[in-house]
Amino acid sequence: MRLSYLAGAMLLLASAGAVGAQPSSTGDLSVVGHVGVEATVDGVCKLGPPSRTSIDLGQMSNTSGPRVGRIATLPEQTVTLPGSFCNFGGTKVTVRAEALVQPDSSALPAGFARAVNYTSTVTTWATTAPQVTTAASASGASPVAEGSGGTEPAAKLTDLTLALSAFTVPSDALLIAGAYAGQVTITLGPAATESSQGTGE
Repeated sequence: MRLSYLAGAMLLLASAGAVGAQPSSTGDLSVVGHVGVEATVDGVCKLGPPSRTSIDLGQMSNTSGPRVGRIATLPEQTVTLPGSFCNFGGTKVTVRAEALVQPDSSALPAGFARAVNYTSTVTTWATTAPQVTTAASASGASPVAEGSGGTEPAAKLTDLTLALSAFTVPSDALLIAGAYAGQVTITLGPAATESSQGTGE
């Protein structure tokens, strides 16, 4: 009885060993799972730092000769904004220019002007560049001009160039003595007023 019991136990163990080794003969039983990864990028426009934050035209009037007291021939002034970009399409550049005005509120004598007009152009964005020319009166009234260029269809990185040229005085009048000041504002952003693609900065 004792030998028979041991023999039975050995047979049982051998059978168990055979069953345990069976999965290795059926191949790889690995299970593969997938985890998705998602993210978004907001639309953004950015103007590069201007090469000059202000333009000093110096003495604007002739100090001698037949045109003494009237505006001199002023050279074109340029400012670059390197590394300007929008990371989405459908964008434009808008320019708002204010004439150079001498802010004196006293009555303007006949034959004089306290305003200097000029043309502002911004290039290297869309095919059609924005260009505006101020048309202030001799007294400095209505100094603002604003306009937009064409629409750029794709994301773009470029150096923008602002050029100020064609400085003139209404009726070529004599200039009033004093300090004159104006300003140019450049906006880079969506061509539409509202856009879900991006915002100007």
